[in-house]
Amino acid sequence: MLLIESTRGKKLVASCCDESEALGVRAGMSLAHAHSLVKNAQVWIDPFTPAEDEKKLHSLARWALRFSPVVAPDPPDGVLIDIRGCEHLFGGEERLVEKIADSLTQLGFPARIAVAPTFACARAVTRFGKRSITFVSTEGVMLALTPLPVSALRINHAICNTLAEMGIQRIGPLLSLPRKELAERFDNELLRAIDHALGRVPETIEPIKTKTLLEVFHVFDGPVTAIAMVLATVRQLLTDITGELKKLQQGFRVLLVELHRVRLEPECVSLELAHPSNHDTHLWSLLYPRLERVHLGYGVEEVLLRAIHTSRITEEQLTLWPNDSRDKKASRSKSFGELLDQLVYRLGEKNVTHAAPVQTYVPEQAFRQVVPSKAQAKGTQHIYRAPRPSHLLPVPQPLRVIALVPDGPPSWLKWQHEEHDIMASVGPERIEHPWWENRTTQTRDYFMVQDKIGRWLWVFRDRESGKWFMHGEWT
Repeated sequence: MLLIESTRGKKLVASCCDESEALGVRAGMSLAHAHSLVKNAQVWIDPFTPAEDEKKLHSLARWALRFSPVVAPDPPDGVLIDIRGCEHLFGGEERLVEKIADSLTQLGFPARIAVAPTFACARAVTRFGKRSITFVSTEGVMLALTPLPVSALRINHAICNTLAEMGIQRIGPLLSLPRKELAERFDNELLRAIDHALGRVPETIEPIKTKTLLEVFHVFDGPVTAIAMVLATVRQLLTDITGELKKLQQGFRVLLVELHRVRLEPECVSLELAHPSNHDTHLWSLLYPRLERVHLGYGVEEVLLRAIHTSRITEEQLTLWPNDSRDKKASRSKSFGELLDQLVYRLGEKNVTHAAPVQTYVPEQAFRQVVPSKAQAKGTQHIYRAPRPSHLLPVPQPLRVIALVPDGPPSWLKWQHEEHDIMASVGPERIEHPWWENRTTQTRDYFMVQDKIGRWLWVFRDRESGKWFMHGEWT
């Protein structure tokens, strides 16, 4: 793979994969020269987009937050992770590094990883070292940096060129020079880079900022044992937090209520909604029965409400005329979401499902039964709009058929011991199973047929076997 950038009308290689580099391709080389080196290989050429790469690198840094709360992108192709205090959660540094390496491999990223006492040392060893995974101890920083080129310190090209003219190309000889001479000949950039790498001066990074959870709380003057006062406080806090969500055009998907009790663990009540909602009356109708059953212990000292997960709510503009169809549609959507929440609360989430569309042409696979909370996570799917029977058989049933022409519709059929004379037909509609599924490809020719008594049936012929099947009817 070659990434190409245009410079003054010339197409140059900005970056390339390891396979291309092994064949002799280098950054800055012309596209024609690169083509001559990889002429016997299959080549993918894409434009070099630094802004898009930086955006993707930021996304990768956000993904790395699962390993540490302090993560920063290190352009153009690195991520810095401060793992201090996080090692024990993964069974030590080695286990943590193995976890990171395996996770990146699953994502399809070949990666080099270094663990070092300083960010500058880890950055230099990762990019210029020879191993894919390197551990550098506090005492081994000098030894790890010595064989690396001076450019590993991230100093500008002018300083690198000056050092090269002096015969210094590695960090080892550079560190042996008197510090006073370096200060007189070079600016503070070189000394600062050396101090950062050796840990003499701490290097700070700007970690990516995580989304702040929206929460409200109330601290009582003393322990409260009256359930009525606790409920009234939660009700007021709920009004306050839904007011903030309305300003942000957000709605709850997961809401958590924490009651901090004296000498006891906090009592937590969570609420998971099928559709995002910031309607405090509806939310309170779901919270109230659960909070009534909470054991207050020796008293509640603090009440906290936290929005664990929110989703955007698209505001519908009110229309001028009453009973407008758009107003009815928005009202129905809101009412349906509240109905689902009530059913889930009363019957349990696993006992409430509804049909969610699947983007496929195969009729029996066009919908799947899902729990309300999972339907939203999958995103919106589009329904293939075509005439389909109101009653679809889960498994097509075999038919006996008489057709006047081989590929034509049936003129007579027998289904469930009943004979039907066909008076009218529409079709055929050809449907094939997706070729990428691990199964034998099946091609069907569907017909809408009407019998003597006016019933419309949906039948198809399997083109491979020539057999006929009943798949549904309009009732």
